[in-house]
Amino acid sequence: MKYYITLFCSLLIPFSLLAAAVLFRDRELRPEERIVGRWDEVSWTYAKADNKGAVQFGKEPLSESVKHLISQSKIIHKAEQWDFRPGALLDLHTADKDVHLDWSILGNGNVLRIRYNNDYEETYQLVELNDKRMVLHFESEQLTRGIVRITFARI
Repeated sequence: MKYYITLFCSLLIPFSLLAAAVLFRDRELRPEERIVGRWDEVSWTYAKADNKGAVQFGKEPLSESVKHLISQSKIIHKAEQWDFRPGALLDLHTADKDVHLDWSILGNGNVLRIRYNNDYEETYQLVELNDKRMVLHFESEQLTRGIVRITFARI
């Protein structure tokens, strides 16, 4: 009888650990859940590709005038805080007004699409997203062809 109890326990423990691992793995937040909350723009940096296609971002943030020039065609160009709400709603808070948009995450969680009035659409590469930090990239051809990195901190 003692043999059967030992055998049962030796099988029960590994299977219990395996079941717990599967349950916790499935409970990891999806990007659609993780992005919900208020984010503050920390910095904009710019990188242009060299002849070999390598990209290196500058260490200094972009000045407000360069930021404005690069983002003139974007609806996000004056936003300082981004508030991602459940139901795929996004509020961009600026000094003078708030703009209400729709958002969705596409692909394998690496593309953020923002829609304005179901007419105008912008896409960003979602490079990093965790509980404290979010990093978006978008291509720009305003100065020279390159990539703009926007870094956010969760408020």
